[in-house]
Amino acid sequence: MYPAAVFPGPMWAVLGNHDYHDNLGGEKVQLAYAQKAGVRWKMPAKWYRFDLGPKDQPLVTFLCLDSNLPAVSGGKDKKTGLPKPHMSAEEEKAQLAWLKAELEKPRAPFTIAVGHHPLYSNGSHGDTKELIAQWEPLFQKHHVHAYLCGHDHDLQHLEMEGRFTTHLLSGGGGASTRKLPDDRKMPFGKDIHGFTHLQITGEALTFTHYSAEGAALHTVTKK
Repeated sequence: MYPAAVFPGPMWAVLGNHDYHDNLGGEKVQLAYAQKAGVRWKMPAKWYRFDLGPKDQPLVTFLCLDSNLPAVSGGKDKKTGLPKPHMSAEEEKAQLAWLKAELEKPRAPFTIAVGHHPLYSNGSHGDTKELIAQWEPLFQKHHVHAYLCGHDHDLQHLEMEGRFTTHLLSGGGGASTRKLPDDRKMPFGKDIHGFTHLQITGEALTFTHYSAEGAALHTVTKK
């Protein structure tokens, strides 16, 4: 889908609900593939950190998270009635301890957290209360500049009053789009196919939502 000739990578990945739900053990297959030598798909663990920029002075720290908490991605499958796979309670506890420790460590001037499920969304799935309760206080305390996610089939940009973190949702990758039923005021939201481009400099983060045809739809800059 992304030929090396036009996108040489690496392609950093996080696990989504379909990785857990569609095939039993699917998340393990994703991890195994991402750790093979010579592939551009990078996912060294279910949660991990990487920094971009010069090694002695990186520009941005990425904290990649598994949002498939038992309370978020669990429950029973509506079609089969069977329990839906998800990360374990022990993994949830270990990830939270890791996230707290990483946020206490020295980081680049900008910090971006990444997960599949949104904290806040005006889309069909709405807010994820469990993630808001667990991650939001840490994001605010340690000034995480942005949280990137997908899950809802649309493009969004949300700013929560009195909160430091910018929330960007990029879920227009190919599945059918869904209407945005929530009337919460936000800078941008559109049920459209598209993608999101990040430009990172020493002075600013710039996020631009594009349509599938390449038209710039919305831009936000974080100093």
